[in-house]
Amino acid sequence: ALDNLREGKPVVFGIQGHALLLVGYDEEYSKGVWVIDNSGPQALKIQSWSQYRFWQEWDGNMVFFWND
Repeated sequence: ALDNLREGKPVVFGIQGHALLLVGYDEEYSKGVWVIDNSGPQALKIQSWSQYRFWQEWDGNMVFFWND
């Protein structure tokens, strides 16, 4: 996932019953990630999540995008 993000490619990740777009992370300090959700009060806005929240919510599924 980190390689995709470094190349500017988002990663879809699952949370219980939903999926969000992982668009970046704080590589220097490893403090958090940036996600976009398409629902809720912050829909379609970049949101900052702590690493703790990410690890608590992530259901283990990811979809990667790459082009040849």
